[in-house]
Amino acid sequence: MTAEKILEVAAKYEKLLLKKGITPRRLHLRVIAPPEQSLLRHAAWMVAETRSILTEDEGRIGKAFRWLGFVQGILLSTGVFCIEDLKDHNRP
Repeated sequence: MTAEKILEVAAKYEKLLLKKGITPRRLHLRVIAPPEQSLLRHAAWMVAETRSILTEDEGRIGKAFRWLGFVQGILLSTGVFCIEDLKDHNRP
């Protein structure tokens, strides 16, 4: 996946989460089994951070890709998207 594609998918998720009224907020690192709303806020925060990772240092594409995968895991586990949707998002 290219940096441009990561940015495209991240923008899609950011727009969706904002439309749902989800505000970005980093989750405390030691929270076990956070509520769904907290996970979605963390996903919104991670999407914004993913964009920062790519724009500040192009060499961090691997980290940005991992973060996007984590966000997709949250979106799957909270029922926002199914696996087939997420696969489609990653296609060129």
